[in-house]
Amino acid sequence: MKGSKRQSGFTLIELMVGLLIGLIITAGVVNVFVSIKQAYWFTDAESDINERGWFVVDRINAQLRRSGYANCFGDLTQNVDNVLSDQANLRWDISVSIQGYNNVSSFNSHGITNVVDGTDLLFVKGLSDETITVVSSTFSKIKVSLADNAYSAGDLLIVTDCEDASLFQMSGTQASGASDVYLLHTAGGMTPGNSSSLLVKDFENGSTLGQLDSVAYYLGTGVNGRSALFEASVNASGGWDLEELIPNVANLQIEYGVDSDGDSMTDSYADASSVADWDAVMSVRYVLLLESMENNILQDQESYSFSATSFTFTKDGTPGGSADKRLRRVSNGFVSLRNRVL
Repeated sequence: MKGSKRQSGFTLIELMVGLLIGLIITAGVVNVFVSIKQAYWFTDAESDINERGWFVVDRINAQLRRSGYANCFGDLTQNVDNVLSDQANLRWDISVSIQGYNNVSSFNSHGITNVVDGTDLLFVKGLSDETITVVSSTFSKIKVSLADNAYSAGDLLIVTDCEDASLFQMSGTQASGASDVYLLHTAGGMTPGNSSSLLVKDFENGSTLGQLDSVAYYLGTGVNGRSALFEASVNASGGWDLEELIPNVANLQIEYGVDSDGDSMTDSYADASSVADWDAVMSVRYVLLLESMENNILQDQESYSFSATSFTFTKDGTPGGSADKRLRRVSNGFVSLRNRVL
């Protein structure tokens, strides 16, 4: 007589318990993966914001340090021979080397437009760090080495021998042997043009020649459709060359350190609307609110507001109308205007 075979296996209940355990483990693995991915997105966004902040603060600070710079001559705003026409135009008015506008609305001035409402603008002028040495000059033309010359018609140039300085617009060149070239500055015919072709003196061998850097910083609409920080530089036609420095800058606020007692030290800070004398500005501080390129970095929506009292941006307790899930960080800059405090 044959014995019956015993059958072995899992019961339905055991299968269901095993399936449940597997689902729990899978859910845990997925949750860990999502958390790691979210942490990666957050870290990557924060790193990107920090890099953009460091870059732009270095860029603005470098320009601010050159505010009013005129090499060994000293302060650009003091007694420079200016032969330009339309000398009061802010783009090349060297009597004011720094000037700002506070919380603008529908700004359209000095050739700058499309500025984000409620933000600040900054205009800065000074001699470029990149200079060349003069070979010789007459009242109407300046000789430099052909190899050194990188200037072209329309450039605004400053020449100085430490005792005197002149600002003019280069009108063209004239050959001078095989190794040198004359830079001309004839009157009229350009923007702004020269009111005279004659400079204050003949600048001798060893004098310094460089370009006037006239730049503006402001927030406008970037290529991605969001607010971005722009640098505008005066070009050879008298207009502005625009460069988007960094994208996704939600706000820019600036204050100026003002000397109120004539000791060349900052006594108080004021926004641009409260600065009565721009020659009394000894320092500049500014704050930018940068945001991540991607949305959905945060779990909850956030918005930030500017506090004039603490001069920074703080997260709103209750998210405002501009709230989203972008990560936001604050970048700060501060510069003493060395050509005024020295």
